[in-house]
Amino acid sequence: MLLVSLVWRGEIELPVTFWGASILLNFIIIERLGFLIVGSLEGTFVKRFYTALVIVLYGYTVPSVWRSARHWDGSPLWANCARATCVCLAVRVVWTFVSRW
Repeated sequence: MLLVSLVWRGEIELPVTFWGASILLNFIIIERLGFLIVGSLEGTFVKRFYTALVIVLYGYTVPSVWRSARHWDGSPLWANCARATCVCLAVRVVWTFVSRW
């Protein structure tokens, strides 16, 4: 639980937060594997559960990466790139759900 709160507050290094939380957890596991699993299963409950999971995880990781970029002591270029990626992820999630409904 401590790790979850450290990531949420942005106290974990930017590369770990960005690559671990944003890319590995959200993009690879949730987006790709989740999409394959939900696509192969029939049922409203599974699709609603997947939708809720995506919203919760993106709602957790996007602010986490943003905060971690704010605390980043390295190159400002990487912090700005991470913030731009956060904006793109947020817009993409909103667009995905708006276009489905």
